[in-house]
Amino acid sequence: METVNLSSYTQSNKYTLPSDGYIQARANSNIPTIMVAIEGKNNDSPTFYLSADWQTDRFATNSIYVKKGMHVYMISQNGGASFYPIS
Repeated sequence: METVNLSSYTQSNKYTLPSDGYIQARANSNIPTIMVAIEGKNNDSPTFYLSADWQTDRFATNSIYVKKGMHVYMISQNGGASFYPIS
């Protein structure tokens, strides 16, 4: 499986994870603030948020391990986040 750019996914168009993997958010001077929402498989758990902020930590990179079937989407629609599957 290939890396998936999450930029085009919104709350009404969520990406369902096809496998376990990692979501990484990378902020920089062009994309200073990134936020990704992560929901449980059945939407029965709280929504978690992964963020990166260039103003606070230059070239910030944050990542989180996610499980197959979870739903993710961008809160900030300027890109900077990807899903890296574990095959």
